Amino acid sequence: MHRQAPGTSSDYKETSPDENEENRFDSSDSEDVGESGDESGLSENREANEGGVEIESYEEEQKKEQEAMDELEDEYRKVKSNISPPQLLNLLSKAMDKLVTLTYADISNSVSNGTPFLVDGDMLLVHAMADENWSSHFGGQMLHLIYLCERIMQIFVQKGGTFQIVFFKSWYDAWDGRHDLLLARTVLLLHFKHNSPYEVYEFDTVWDPLFKHHLAKFRPAFILVDLHIDHYPGDPLVKLTYYTEILFATSTSLMCVDLNELTLAVSTLHAFFVMPNPVLKGILSKFSGDIVTVLNTTANKPLQNVHIGSPNIHIENTATYLHMFVTVYAAYSYFSNEKNVSYDYMKIFLLYSVIIQRLPLKYRGSVPPQEPRPDLEEFISKVQGYMTLALQQVNSEDCDMSQVADIWHGNLFAYILYLLSSRDTDEQSDIWRDDTRLSYERLVTQIGDLSGRQLKPFPVHWEAVVCPGPLEKDPECLSLNREDVFNLKPLLPINCNLIESFSGDLMSNSVLMLSEEAAILEGFITRNSEFDEIRHYHSRRALTDDLQRTKETISLIKSKDPFLIKKQQRLQSKYIRFLNVYGMNMEGKLSIPKSIICTEQISKQKLTGKKQKKQSKNALKYIQQNELKNQAKYEEIDNIHLEVFLKNYKVLKSKHNYELALKEVEILLKKLNGKHSRQKAFIKKAEICYKLGRDKRELVYVKQLFLTVKHLLQSCIETALSESDKKHIASWLRDLGFEEMVERCKLPLPPKNTLNPGFYVGPSHVRFQMAHLGPELDRNTGGVPDVRVTGFTPDTWQRDLFDVVDKKQSALVVAPTSSGKTYASYYCMEQVLRESNDGIVVYVSPTKALVNQVHATLYARFKNKSMPAGMSAVGVFTREYRHKALECQILVTVPQCLELLLLSPRQHSWVSRLRYVILDEIHCLAGQSGGISWERLPSLDSMPIHCSFCHSGNSRSTGSYHVELVEYYNRHSDLTKYVYSGGKLKHVHPYAFVDDTVIKQNNGIPSHVSLSPSETLELYDIMRSVSEDDQTLDALNPDTFFNSSIFLIRDSVKEKETKTVRKYEAKLRTLLEIWSQEQPQKFSKVHRQLNCGVNVPSENDSREALFSQCVGLIKTLHQQDMLPALIFSYDRSFVEKMFIKITEFCEEGDIKVEKEKLTKFEKRMEKKKLEELENIPKDFHRNSLGLLDGQSGFRSIGVVDKDDIKLIESRLISENYTSTSPLVRGFRQGLGLHHGGRSAKVKSSVEMMFRLRILNVVIATGTLALGIHMPCRTVVLAGDSPYINALEFHQMSGRAGRRGFDKEGHVVFMGLGRRKVQTLLTDKFPVMVGNFPLSVGTVLRLLLLVSRITSHGEQNEATTRDALSR
Repeated sequence: MHRQAPGTSSDYKETSPDENEENRFDSSDSEDVGESGDESGLSENREANEGGVEIESYEEEQKKEQEAMDELEDEYRKVKSNISPPQLLNLLSKAMDKLVTLTYADISNSVSNGTPFLVDGDMLLVHAMADENWSSHFGGQMLHLIYLCERIMQIFVQKGGTFQIVFFKSWYDAWDGRHDLLLARTVLLLHFKHNSPYEVYEFDTVWDPLFKHHLAKFRPAFILVDLHIDHYPGDPLVKLTYYTEILFATSTSLMCVDLNELTLAVSTLHAFFVMPNPVLKGILSKFSGDIVTVLNTTANKPLQNVHIGSPNIHIENTATYLHMFVTVYAAYSYFSNEKNVSYDYMKIFLLYSVIIQRLPLKYRGSVPPQEPRPDLEEFISKVQGYMTLALQQVNSEDCDMSQVADIWHGNLFAYILYLLSSRDTDEQSDIWRDDTRLSYERLVTQIGDLSGRQLKPFPVHWEAVVCPGPLEKDPECLSLNREDVFNLKPLLPINCNLIESFSGDLMSNSVLMLSEEAAILEGFITRNSEFDEIRHYHSRRALTDDLQRTKETISLIKSKDPFLIKKQQRLQSKYIRFLNVYGMNMEGKLSIPKSIICTEQISKQKLTGKKQKKQSKNALKYIQQNELKNQAKYEEIDNIHLEVFLKNYKVLKSKHNYELALKEVEILLKKLNGKHSRQKAFIKKAEICYKLGRDKRELVYVKQLFLTVKHLLQSCIETALSESDKKHIASWLRDLGFEEMVERCKLPLPPKNTLNPGFYVGPSHVRFQMAHLGPELDRNTGGVPDVRVTGFTPDTWQRDLFDVVDKKQSALVVAPTSSGKTYASYYCMEQVLRESNDGIVVYVSPTKALVNQVHATLYARFKNKSMPAGMSAVGVFTREYRHKALECQILVTVPQCLELLLLSPRQHSWVSRLRYVILDEIHCLAGQSGGISWERLPSLDSMPIHCSFCHSGNSRSTGSYHVELVEYYNRHSDLTKYVYSGGKLKHVHPYAFVDDTVIKQNNGIPSHVSLSPSETLELYDIMRSVSEDDQTLDALNPDTFFNSSIFLIRDSVKEKETKTVRKYEAKLRTLLEIWSQEQPQKFSKVHRQLNCGVNVPSENDSREALFSQCVGLIKTLHQQDMLPALIFSYDRSFVEKMFIKITEFCEEGDIKVEKEKLTKFEKRMEKKKLEELENIPKDFHRNSLGLLDGQSGFRSIGVVDKDDIKLIESRLISENYTSTSPLVRGFRQGLGLHHGGRSAKVKSSVEMMFRLRILNVVIATGTLALGIHMPCRTVVLAGDSPYINALEFHQMSGRAGRRGFDKEGHVVFMGLGRRKVQTLLTDKFPVMVGNFPLSVGTVLRLLLLVSRITSHGEQNEATTRDALSR
């Protein structure tokens, strides 16, 4: 087994998630230098990584794995006929060494998300016994052993973990002869079972069918084991049991997490773990028969030859029943089964049993002798074996099991032995207390009567039990009241306001008097109190802070050289050009930057300027006349367009070319502005859709017909329909089978003899809308135009957030991905910009990639604000680069850098100008790298804070701050789930993964598992088929539930709106939860039918199988119009290889998209699209990469600007890419690649081309999961990874179906087993636990902050109070 230390490279370390790389801001990796650094020319061009190294490592890894398998199979074939235990052990050891690799990473999300995991109790015991503080002398100390085990469990309890403890009887057999281990195992099992809140299970072996059923039922995330083979005894049976369990777990999709080297930080929990390996399943299946045979033949049942009698044990005190029963049972068994007995040792054992029940823990701090005698070791081992049997015979209902952990204390036993061997132990000795002596005599008498032995309490031949070595300390010196323990060292007085505020009078306590040496030191410090170190002592250079040591994007060179000045201006222009293009690429070409005027300037103009004249009545009259003229002009233009269309339509109608007519009318609707003309055009569109649906029998035209009719009926309030139009609409709806809808709309019923039965799609308009028009259903989000914002209509929750900003309060925003959290935060920034030129708002992003994107977006949005000389509206600051960090009003940064500014004494004036702090993706504090800084920021800053995150397990925990909670949980676009397996793409119902275990773990169906309208209808139909006579379902019949609705509403924020599809789904959900508890048979039938016809793989696919499906997946997505798509995989080498393979397939023509013959109209439209590129100069292609030359069907071109293409190609050329580079070849085929191994220029180019639709498929790691604006229609999860959890999955899937781009999104699982898919869809989100993580560095920086601020002339009360508050 290969154990990779933290920070070293390993198989999985190379393919670790790139967002973790993005989060480590103190890294000096050149690949993460941001866009600013690339554009400034500060860094030299780097040679592009073409993926060759990583692909070679991937190939080498596959080759080594195959060679290891072949070698193991060859060795097994040689010894298969007569395999011996050593040979089998050797094979398993080689399998572990060559096929099992340990990875070190953060597992906190897997622990805190509520998913249960397993703890191997036997391996936990071995791990605790390997602790340096554990001593096995004299049989060990059970209470200390339990403490060590509980201490490990507490780590996971603190992280909110839910776990079960499992024991395997195969380990009990493996401990044959080790009675101390047998007793410890039994004590640990009983303690966990009776004295802890944990669930405890015991199985025969890891291949026990009951254990397999347990895994299938509870689906644990991982199993906690001890992977250090050195911690285990050297017995072959023990090693065989160890290898078998680890290999079995990794072959059954169960991740193994090592108990060793667990590193618990404030927000992280790092550990070594072994990922499941499907290859091991095939190997283990070949060895399994031999493993079982060897274990059965070599294993001996411990204590199987012991004669177990039935002593009549009578104990009066129930409080001490357990101790006394075990003592009497062990003593009786000892005398019954042993030939050579030691009466003296047994008497001391009985005396020990009496004392341990009376002696508190604080008096057991004794030091045992150095080494026990061999005969004493043998006696303790035998007694512990009999104690183990006694504990197995105890009836837990008859006694108190709370004392089972204190059943054996070896040091106390040895200490009693030593004291009795050095004192007078006569019956009349003063060492005996009356109650102790009486209890001891009764116990000895009882044992003698039961065993039939002549056993007397006194005397004892002490010479036989004298220990060979003396004690290290005299027992009388082991007092707990020694005065020197509390002899504290004196403290030096410190003149610091912070310490005085917290310590009060403690520092002046007379107890802490200074010694003579300390007084001299105090005098030296006092004489030099005015000294302030501001320069390096060796070079005399000025001391700098982190901000000053960070490189400026554009270095300001103070020179009179015109060449240098011109170069600097050119770099500045180039950088601004990139920000503008990159920002407009996200904002859209049609968006207009805001013109922001500061209120201070407006107030000055009001004071100095002249009064504005009011508009006269004539002026208003002229304005109204001009508006009427313009309206008449628009109507005249509309009529001309309409007449042209009607003429063309007659020609097309005569030729029955309704498809072209439909395209013509859609273009016409984009040109028309008048209400009457648009209504006429919609009537024609409905007529065309009706005829296309009637002739071609395709559902797509029926859906367009219904939507057109819906628009006409909903707009008839403003523009009345003519009677002939109403008759046409009624006939169309009647032919569809929606006569009830005709009656509700009060339309004239057409004659029955005109019915067209071949066009019937019934049975009702309600079911038709739910089944086929889910993405088109109306959504009432409460959007109302607000004068405070322009460019979008804010929803109710967004307006609530605006109100919080206006009040200058803090807010915590909980909303799903793509709901508009970022747009709402723009209002906060705009308010600060309008207020003055001094106020500052800080936007904190979790990754540098997101910092680059937000920086460019804000620049494009607010670049028109007029700023004073030397100031900028937007700046950026990371640990690698900065631009106008302190000379801007909107600073985009990462949490670590903002913490540096808040704790820097030099930046106190800058901090005083802060008005607002926006923390985006605040859920990153739950277990991700950098979480400590996220924790500190709210405590260090007293300004209003705006926090936003998409999902969390406890969003209502707002701490002690006054924070307004703004919540919105409904996603705007539904996500449809698919599984791609065997070359087929199949839809899966989300509730197919919700079984009784999921409902039990979540106290119901998880709230984040939502259904689309069609999935809701499917669920009702299945529930109705299962329970046909259920009266509750009668009321939930869609036609009954929506009996008063004509056009269904998907969701509404209005409480009075009770007839929505979302609330209908909630009622079905509630009924299904009731069935799971009260009628489990019905629930099981529903669950089986939901899974019918969907073949989700039982286990994760291997990387070879995954790789072979990638081309077929892209073809399927293209054929089903599910592009553009993002494909996520955390294996970087796999991402590179998939990209190259698909590129080669496209170039070789193995996937050619067959194009139908173009009509004249389509040719004309294609010509129009290409006209935009005709103005590109001819010489442009000489130095270009030909990004627009591809012929693949995977690419499409949206709105393309020649300057944008030129900029993108120049950036790629500067990175040494050519037209023959694999990356550029993929770009020409519409394929993109995005991961942390690529330079920032490449990643930003891929992002821009994807938004321009030059690329339709981007294969990426986790770099695009967190907040990056990459709107797509489909998200694909290719392959499993330990870094993919429920929170990460929702971040990735949030890229699909973005609001304003697509009405529906798709999520495809490829290569993931059923258990993993179920985990991603139904797991709880991590729970965020608030705390303030202190470190030595933080405390020293706080002291320095207070000291510098309060001792450099700023002695006012407000400044001091602000410094102390931080």
